[in-house]
Amino acid sequence: MKSIDTLGSGDSFFGGFLHTLCESRKDLSDLEPSDIREAAMTGNACGALTSTRTGAIPAMPDRDEVAELMNAQRS
Repeated sequence: MKSIDTLGSGDSFFGGFLHTLCESRKDLSDLEPSDIREAAMTGNACGALTSTRTGAIPAMPDRDEVAELMNAQRS
């Protein structure tokens, strides 16, 4: 994977991170380190994929792309 434009990568990271935490439906005080780790991994995948395309909003990945990258990294 080659990075070509980092515009929007930070926003994409935090979007993926926060989305994962919200989907856990846990109160912040109930989060485990593994929950934070999973959210960070998802955010990293989102940011990485965004950097492989130009632009900010058009470069944002969809759920399937993020899941595919994460599954490939876990293998």
